[in-house]
Amino acid sequence: MSLLRLGKYNRFKNPKTNDMISKAKRWETTLLLSLLAGLLFSCSTEDRADPTAPTIKIIHLGTHESPDDRIFYTGVPVHLEADIKAPGNIQKIELEIRQKSGYGNHLVTKEYTESYVGLKEVPGFYEHADLLKDVALGDYSLQLKVTDQQGKSGSVYDIVTIKSGDGSGGGHNHEH
Repeated sequence: MSLLRLGKYNRFKNPKTNDMISKAKRWETTLLLSLLAGLLFSCSTEDRADPTAPTIKIIHLGTHESPDDRIFYTGVPVHLEADIKAPGNIQKIELEIRQKSGYGNHLVTKEYTESYVGLKEVPGFYEHADLLKDVALGDYSLQLKVTDQQGKSGSVYDIVTIKSGDGSGGGHNHEH
């Protein structure tokens, strides 16, 4: 006869042994749940977007003819309009337009501070930056960056095309 069939040797029929197994399983379950909770709640916040960082929404980027054609003309001021929100109060707003091909030289860098420092919101941010007449034609990357007084920043990036001409195919048909 097998030892497992004998009642006194069968550990699953012994109430004391069953209590020990039950306690061990509870301990394992508690340990496993604690580990899972630790993993879930200890994830780094660096991977998540900071909800208090400045945000920027482009409203108009390009010629006056179309709000989103993303075309600039040599010798004509850059037409850019955006809504900006900075819960930590604006410290500065920076615009950079950089050539995508070739040597990648900066075309335009401009910083806006005077009228905006300390504001939490700038609906319809509208400023001009001048393009040189002899700038190379082609595609450029545009970055608009807002830094707040707490050092947090938010940026938007886009691709624009610079063409020759004056962009005078139509009227100025929207409000500022």
